[in-house]
Amino acid sequence: MALNRIHLREQLVLVEMTDALQLRIDARRYQTAAREIRLTLRDELGALPMHVFASELLPALQTTAQNNYFERHRRFAETDGGVSAAQAQRLADACLHRAAARDPRR
Repeated sequence: MALNRIHLREQLVLVEMTDALQLRIDARRYQTAAREIRLTLRDELGALPMHVFASELLPALQTTAQNNYFERHRRFAETDGGVSAAQAQRLADACLHRAAARDPRR
């Protein structure tokens, strides 16, 4: 599937406008647009580094890219360059370990 930038941009605008409560569309149309964004990012843009998708102006694009990354790698994406992925993994593991230690069911 060739990358259709105009179509991708239209779908992003549709989702962003709906998320910002500037546009009302039915759920099926929203889901279709979101699915097309997700598949396009996964199939066509998946090789790009995650920081490319870090955008305050297009949070749906960033969120979709992060979800695709998590789905593929089973870990969270680091988009802002503030923490290395290895350090983020160690912090997450430590947090999960502390949470498990406090679990009353254990």
